[in-house]
Amino acid sequence: MPYYNLKRMSDEQEFATAAATDAEALFYFSRDAGEQITLDGDGPPPYLLGKRMEPLGWVDLNIAVYAAS
Repeated sequence: MPYYNLKRMSDEQEFATAAATDAEALFYFSRDAGEQITLDGDGPPPYLLGKRMEPLGWVDLNIAVYAAS
């Protein structure tokens, strides 16, 4: 099962979850961050997402995530 990390850029708060899919991870992170988030958007992202296959280890936060309008 993939493991995900999300970093909110405004306050550098980080979130972590395990999820079967990217969509499931975004669902959990939306709940944790308190706003609906999506991979669709333009400009500087308010969040960065990373994914890894091992439960422990380095995760590269390289996927832009945006607040849904």
